[in-house]
Amino acid sequence: MAEDKKNGYYVLTKNINATQPYRYVLKAPNHETILSSENYTTSRNARNGIESTRVNGIVEEHFEKRTSKADEPYFVLKATNGEIIGVSEMYSSTNACEHGIKAVIKYAAQASLVDETGSDGDNGSEGPVITNNPVRSKSNKYA
Repeated sequence: MAEDKKNGYYVLTKNINATQPYRYVLKAPNHETILSSENYTTSRNARNGIESTRVNGIVEEHFEKRTSKADEPYFVLKATNGEIIGVSEMYSSTNACEHGIKAVIKYAAQASLVDETGSDGDNGSEGPVITNNPVRSKSNKYA
């Protein structure tokens, strides 16, 4: 499995307590979260989001740098139609934010998928439920 994660990896999770229980994160090989998705109602929609991240995440023009109310830099990844696909965590500096964008560009297309939902699509079969609460990076080192 470690070999599968050398180019980064997506983790698809499910939280049964949410109305939109599916979401994914993109992680660098060092297991740091570099992009988080919105919540989705179905596994299929979340997988479509992953595919959109694979396509749009390699295009530098699809990233928009922003600053939070707490004056922390972060970025969003947008699809061709301008819709936000994913959001980064808050960074300690603009340089660290730019490094995060470079990491997404580097890993988005080739990252493997780790499906922790325990289901095979949206056919109702259930397995283990994993909730996902990404933690803020202490290191700001992603690539």
